[in-house]
Amino acid sequence: MREQLQELGEPLVLGGDARNDSPGHTAKYGSYTFMEMNINKVIHVELVQKSEVANSYNMELEALRRGLVWVEQTDLELGTIITDRHVQVRAWIRQNLKEVQHYFDVWHISKGLKKKLRAAGMKKDCELLHQWTKSITNHMYWVASSTPDAGQEVMAAKWSSMINHIMNIHDHETDVFPQCLHGPLAEVDERIAWILPNSTAADEVIRICQSKYLLKDIKMMSPAQQTSSVEAYHGTINYFAPKLYVYSYQGMHARLLLAAMHFNENSGRAQRKKKDGTEQWSISHPRGRDTYVLRKVLVNPTYEYVHELFSESTRLALSRNTNLREETPLLCNVPPPMSTSMERPTMDEALEREKSRFAKGP
Repeated sequence: MREQLQELGEPLVLGGDARNDSPGHTAKYGSYTFMEMNINKVIHVELVQKSEVANSYNMELEALRRGLVWVEQTDLELGTIITDRHVQVRAWIRQNLKEVQHYFDVWHISKGLKKKLRAAGMKKDCELLHQWTKSITNHMYWVASSTPDAGQEVMAAKWSSMINHIMNIHDHETDVFPQCLHGPLAEVDERIAWILPNSTAADEVIRICQSKYLLKDIKMMSPAQQTSSVEAYHGTINYFAPKLYVYSYQGMHARLLLAAMHFNENSGRAQRKKKDGTEQWSISHPRGRDTYVLRKVLVNPTYEYVHELFSESTRLALSRNTNLREETPLLCNVPPPMSTSMERPTMDEALEREKSRFAKGP
């Protein structure tokens, strides 16, 4: 993998995101995935145990830092990194990776925006927002993809033009993006439920979409690669390490690496074709969406990595190396179990405390 990355002959474009082993802020493990977006391969995975940091919220930043140390130690040049909007990650990259271009994944921004728009649409006199929510989030993707040079002011102007557009105003007070790019809308005007200027719905859209925090994020949207492949890899992990079960540190790490091997081998699968040579598609209805989604049907995955693992396991077994664990960093650099930091009295002490507790009475 290292040789393949060095043969690219250009700085890495990394997509990164964290995954916890359980929902919420009670996770025991936090992993961070580094994927090279030009080749769509997982190049590194870091695992952090909660006891190694102050709390589970800090696991993402710690895993990111460790992974970037690995990138530096392998003599790979980092040019661009694409992440979510995690506050700690954002601040750390700004302070420590000043020469690296940092972008945000558009999906993570649109996800939060959609949630706010749907909540606003439940308010009185704001029902029209439900009809515009999809168009507004789609516009966010267009803003990013139509600005390949990632010009921040152009992105901000394109985004702000949406406020005028949904009110049937298509000329804007900026030289950067003076008017909408669509043609005349006279023929379809009657079918569009425009939001009236100065209405309650208009005020809600402006409040949400012109937030200074959102505008900062808009200016940092990735114009090309997104981290959807990282999310796909995280979905693959669920087959190897379901969140319903608890694993040891080494067991969790091994399952993350197995998932990475499986993903890397199958990340470039072709679309399946029918007997007549046409490409095969399927229609699905994802949970949480009110419409169908058209998906490509891919050829079956392969498992060549399993044969490689068997061969390597056989070689190691035949070598009879009794110092293998001590010589393998992933096996010897393991944090102690979390239970070791907790008080563990003897059985007699525990029974005595139980008796004294009941002896006190109510």
